Amino acid sequence: MNRLHLRWPVLVRLTAICVVLIFIGALTGLAQSTSSGTITGTATDPSGAVIPNAVIAVADLTTKVERTTLTNKVGLYVLPNIPPGNYSLSATKSGFSKEEIALLTVSVGTQTNANFTMKIG
Repeated sequence: MNRLHLRWPVLVRLTAICVVLIFIGALTGLAQSTSSGTITGTATDPSGAVIPNAVIAVADLTTKVERTTLTNKVGLYVLPNIPPGNYSLSATKSGFSKEEIALLTVSVGTQTNANFTMKIG
């Protein structure tokens, strides 16, 4: 009986630590949940050369809300936190023709790729 009495505070502390660790693990899992998707891609010319600073516009076909971004110096773009739905995309740059993707579907937790090959002129 005396030994159990001495070990009781240690057992209580270990139990409390286990409960706290389980709680922290559950919160970490919740923080990783998502309700949106990402659109990524490249803008190149017909020869495959990258097009930096092209304007990429994405418009929600239902709400007509539009977001824009620019391609980086290697022709890549990323549009994060896009709500699920159907979108149209366009790429524009001075000296190139406007390119469009009429329908692109974004799903929750996915990365959707949309590349543009922009014609000169």
